[in-house]
Amino acid sequence: MATLLKSSSEGLREYDAADNERDLLNEAKNNLERTIFTTLSDIEIAFDNHTTEAELEALSATINKISQWYDEEGHYAPRSAVEEHLTRLQEVVDPYKRRVQAFTELPAALTKLEELLTSKAQAISIVMSANSAHEILTASEFVQALNESLANEGEEKKAGLPIYTHEEVEALRKLISETQTWLTETRSLLATCDHRADPPVRLATVTERMEVLNAKLDYFGHRGENWFTTYKRLFDIKKVLLLEAARKADAVDDTTAGNDTVIEAPQTEEGSSPPEEPETAPEPES
Repeated sequence: MATLLKSSSEGLREYDAADNERDLLNEAKNNLERTIFTTLSDIEIAFDNHTTEAELEALSATINKISQWYDEEGHYAPRSAVEEHLTRLQEVVDPYKRRVQAFTELPAALTKLEELLTSKAQAISIVMSANSAHEILTASEFVQALNESLANEGEEKKAGLPIYTHEEVEALRKLISETQTWLTETRSLLATCDHRADPPVRLATVTERMEVLNAKLDYFGHRGENWFTTYKRLFDIKKVLLLEAARKADAVDDTTAGNDTVIEAPQTEEGSSPPEEPETAPEPES
């Protein structure tokens, strides 16, 4: 009985393995068929403006050879053979696909980088310049600067907060300048390059530059927001304290004025004598 159960279990595992292998083989065949079909379509449309005549001939020869193999042997070939031909075709086709994708998406990517420079980067750079210290302040120096920047009631802040160091301001200004120069040069190269060769810059390079710049801007921007929020809270607290101090001062002035009031004696007319007090009659002796 145990032997029978073991044999049945092994049979089920073999059946599952065979079923799984059949699924993998069908998937590999579908991928190869799809790649052959899309490549033939790309040769006629997408690749035409981004490949040389020699490249197209070599690509066509490869696709025809693999397509012929699949028609003659692929339907009965093992999965390893199908995957081998798929890999060979992808290695030949993928570089041209990346080239077409780069020329298609590079203009939009460069425009996004320019928008980042002209809007977000410039705005944060201006804020940083207006709220920078030429050197790192000590705690006492910062408190003093903060107190000086907190104006009296009804007045606006007249000085920036020492949020950023001079080195940070200069580093961001340099990064923005270098990125702007690189953007201008890249656009010039892209406008004059041969579209039948790889572009002068990879799409990934543009994305990386944008991510680096955006990360810096987010860091400095969030840092400024936190400081401005803290400043606003301190400013509101000081306004309340100033109002309370003014109220107490007014109360003290009112009390002092009340204590200094003098009650004056009634005035008499000039030349008249004050009224005489009535005489008291002596009491009779007993």
